[in-house]
Amino acid sequence: MIIDLRYHIFSLAAVFLALGLGIAVGSALPGADPLLREQEKVISQLEKDFEQLRAERRAAEEMVRNKELELEAVQEFHRQVLPLLVGGVLDGYMVVLVHTGDTVATETTEDLRAFLRRAGAQVAAVLSFGGRPGLAKDETLAKKLGFSPGKDWVKGFWLELAAGFEKEKDSSVLSNLEELNLISRHVLSPGPVDAMILLGEKQTGAGSDILEFALAGAARETGLTVIGVESSQVKNSWIPKFKDIGLTTVDNIDTIPGRVALVYALAGAGEGHYGRKETAVALLPELPAGRTGDNE
Repeated sequence: MIIDLRYHIFSLAAVFLALGLGIAVGSALPGADPLLREQEKVISQLEKDFEQLRAERRAAEEMVRNKELELEAVQEFHRQVLPLLVGGVLDGYMVVLVHTGDTVATETTEDLRAFLRRAGAQVAAVLSFGGRPGLAKDETLAKKLGFSPGKDWVKGFWLELAAGFEKEKDSSVLSNLEELNLISRHVLSPGPVDAMILLGEKQTGAGSDILEFALAGAARETGLTVIGVESSQVKNSWIPKFKDIGLTTVDNIDTIPGRVALVYALAGAGEGHYGRKETAVALLPELPAGRTGDNE
């Protein structure tokens, strides 16, 4: 809107300049009075148009300010209502967060962890295999993690990994992952893993998702809930890939509706594809009636 107004203003200024030059030249010519009167009419109309544009610009700026205030009010409402919607819904849940892709910002991970804690869940670990394409076929990695190379080694890897979170004593798999800088752990107390979240972000290396998806498949075979999520700002969406392997998806995890959808999907509100992109079928799962969080 503002760019268009500027364009019109510059155009009108150019017209005024051209008319001014025309009047100056025309006044020096014989019999120029009719021409001058016509030019004056044109200038008068242009002045009215110019004033109208200024009024429209002021109205547009006022509308933008009002919309910004409305947006701030809605965001504040969401922040205040959020604890009532998600507080305690995931009490006792243990979640593993897996980075899908080469780069996930630390802030993204920490923000998601903090939100899940508010819902009662605990992130047992963050796994990241980014930047190493084809890991599922990497015999060297399998051996380093203590497994025999082959197409099914990832399934055994997940079973050992999940078992490691339930023990107070470190497992060799966890130790090996930390030694290879492939895992960061946040678990405060031992317990069974209930869910896995695949967080899709930037992807710069082809095939870097092979092990993550194999790991997700192995986790699902053991009965875990596995959900694929991404930010609404991701340019190359991961949702089609998540859907291809049969995952429930959330395409706007950076927003409050997206996080509410994640919590209730983890809590068993129903499989589906949630968010605002064309791959979504609904904004949210069906929420329980009368949900009041910790006050329930």
